[in-house]
Amino acid sequence: MYWWRRRGGWKADTDKKSRRRGIWGLEGIGYNVMLLEIYLNIAHANAIMHHMLYMAYESSVWNCVSYAPVDT
Repeated sequence: MYWWRRRGGWKADTDKKSRRRGIWGLEGIGYNVMLLEIYLNIAHANAIMHHMLYMAYESSVWNCVSYAPVDT
């Protein structure tokens, strides 16, 4: 990590040469793509969770409806 700190750390982002060279691909467009991938991952998990919640809600509603008109 010493060489990275000697080059200026995160302050090296303002230098065009270091941004073109890249620090582990974290600056410029690589960082935005990484954030976008994280956001898409979270959104996908959210969609799956809401789909499961909706299916559970729907099945419980149809259970109530199907058992409601039965008289003894």
